[in-house]
Amino acid sequence: MRWVLPLLLLMAACSNSTDGVPTPAPETDEKVLDGRNVEDGVKRILNERYSDNAESVTCPDDQPVKVGHTFTCSVTVSGEQRKVTITVRSEENAEYEVSQPQ
Repeated sequence: MRWVLPLLLLMAACSNSTDGVPTPAPETDEKVLDGRNVEDGVKRILNERYSDNAESVTCPDDQPVKVGHTFTCSVTVSGEQRKVTITVRSEENAEYEVSQPQ
């Protein structure tokens, strides 16, 4: 089973934020995902929906918000290194799907 989570979008060109608020890709108006927000969402989904003990999650920054785009995050679940696949499902709401850890 996979779970979908909406995420904040990045829309204006500016510098990186240090308060956890998403920031846009430099010099472009392309919508991208903020890696830290995705990490928080993935951890929450793993813990609440899959009942996994997700201790840490690391996701790449600035992944494009384009339907069907996929990327991988590294997770530590109950002391084991694993991977989850993130699939963007909606550009409008920046919703993404999280696979079960592999």
